[in-house]
Order: sequence, then C-alpha cells, then structure tokens
Amino acid sequence: MLDRATISSIYGGYWNENLKDFRFMTNPYFPPDAFMESLTTRVAQLVKSYPSTNWYVSELYAGLIGLNKDQLVLANGASELIAAIIDLYVDRLCVPIPTFDEYINRARDLGKEISTAHWEPGTDFDETAFINTVRESHANAALLIRPNNPTGSLISRKKTITVLNALRDIDLIIVDESFLEFCASPEEETVANLIDDYPNLIILKSLSKIYGIPGLRLGYVSSSNSDWISTIRRHLPLWGINALAQYFVEELPKYDREFQDACTSVREASKVLSGGLGELQGLYAYPTTANFVLCKLPPERSSASLVDDLWNIDRILINDCSNKAALDQSFIRLASRTSDDNAMLVDVMRQVIG
Repeated sequence: MLDRATISSIYGGYWNENLKDFRFMTNPYFPPDAFMESLTTRVAQLVKSYPSTNWYVSELYAGLIGLNKDQLVLANGASELIAAIIDLYVDRLCVPIPTFDEYINRARDLGKEISTAHWEPGTDFDETAFINTVRESHANAALLIRPNNPTGSLISRKKTITVLNALRDIDLIIVDESFLEFCASPEEETVANLIDDYPNLIILKSLSKIYGIPGLRLGYVSSSNSDWISTIRRHLPLWGINALAQYFVEELPKYDREFQDACTSVREASKVLSGGLGELQGLYAYPTTANFVLCKLPPERSSASLVDDLWNIDRILINDCSNKAALDQSFIRLASRTSDDNAMLVDVMRQVIG
C-alpha cells in the first residue's frame, strides 16, 4: 500500500488502498443500489461504446433542471470548466479568501491576475467590502462560492444579489454552488434561477460531489449568454464526457426521490460530525452549512502532526489547510461521510486531541 505522502499527492485513485477518506467531499448516500446495479449491467456495452457529442449530453442534463443546451455546458468535472472559463474570460479575478484553491491556482497557471478580499472564517460575509475590493483592484471577474469551501459559510441569497446588482458592469461573476444541495433550503438559496436577469453571471456546479460520482466526473456551467456557452463548448473535447457518465445522466430522472432523500441524509450526517467535533475540548469547529467542517486546532497541535497521527492510528485521511490562502498550520478540514463514519472519526479525534 502507498504511504501517506504519496496518497496526499495523487488526489484520488484510492480504491486499492485500505484507508478512510475524510479529505474529499462527496455524497455517500447516492447513487442507490438499484442505480448502481443498472450501471453494472450495462458496463461492458458502455465501455465499448463511443459517447455522444457534448451538446447532446448537455441537453440531456439541461432538460432536467429546466434549461436548454444553449444555456448549459456539461463537462468532465467542474475543474475542466474552471480552467476553460478563466482561460477565456478572466484578466483579473477577485476572490474572497480562504476559498477553493483551484480557482486561484488555475488563474495563476494561466497568467491571470488575482486580487483577494479576506473573509474571516465563522463571520458573516461583508458584501460591501468585497464589492469595494473588486472596484479598487480593477478586477474584470469576481468569484463567490456558496457554501464556501473550506469554511462552510454560506453567502446568503440576499447578499449574493446585492453583489450581482453592484457588479453588473464587470465582465463576469462566477457563482459556484457545488455544495448548495447540502444546505437546509437549497431551492430558496440558489441564484441559478437568476441567469436571465444577469447577463454576466455564470453558475458553476460540480455534479460529482452532489451525486456521489467523483469517478465519473461531471460538472456544468449555466448562463443566459449563449455566446459564452457555445465558446466554452468549443473549448472542450468533442467526447469529453464518457459513456458511463452519459448513461448516468440518462438514468438520473428515475431516481429523483432517492436523490432528495440522500441529500437529507447528508445533512443529518454532517450534523453528527459538526456536533461531535464541537464537543471536543480545545478544538473549535466552525459552523457549517455544507458537508464538511473547518476546524481550528488547540495551540499545542499543528495540522501536520494531526494528519500524521490520524493516518498512523487507522489510515484516516483528512485535509491539512495550512497551505490555503489566509489559513495556517492550525486549520484542518474534515469531510462528512455517513453518520456512523462521522461518529467513528469524532471518537478517534477525541483520543488524539484529548
């Protein structure tokens, strides 16, 4: 088996490793067994078949959420779309920090400028300060992740709309709602239904996370700007979505009730994790609206030492946040799994922290 340093550096492919993954966020309650059995019975045929072209698979998913292929592009994971959007439309991107590193890293790799607005974990989002930072830095693009990763804090719909209204004149606003299904009221919180009102708005979503299929790799962007959609689609490979992922999209409507139930189970499991961590002396678990919890360690512990301890005790993998912008070696992030898994992790953390 691989050592922890190698495991941490390869970002997946853990199926041959005997580990407990609390690093990567996904939905452990979906797909249901019946869906997996359906996929299994077709796998030989699917592996030997070409998938359809992008516009067709995009149209399949767009229809499920009330859009059409001129408003949505489906891709091989959200990370592929992040790279395309930044490459095509960003000169200077303004982001609240800490945030999901992929946006910052991809922008820098592509030679784009970055401006940042500090958002203290556990505090309410200051939309006025963020708008001012966008203006003062002359950013042509702005990013909001809701709920934010890694903090789990949610920028309210009202505050998001305030930002959208104030920044109508900049080229692009990206709103990443990859974890919104795990909030208490996702239908009330989303701004995805406002794309017709804001021509510079792009909604980005990782379907791998909400549907529990990181191995299939699916994500999408939606916008009312059909020119953006067609340009992003041309930027992607013709057969970027594999046949297994296409079949998943085709079968998805049959399991909507199971998906809603799975999201409810994720919320309940996340409460087990957050509540249990909140009882550990010396550890501060930040309030979360997502399926992960940001924690600040007691002064005598570092994130690196805790990562090593959990790995050595039971090959438990967590996220060391010391390399994230605006965080340091006192921060870790724990992804929620099932309620039983989360209770186990809390017990181990109690032994290690105590």
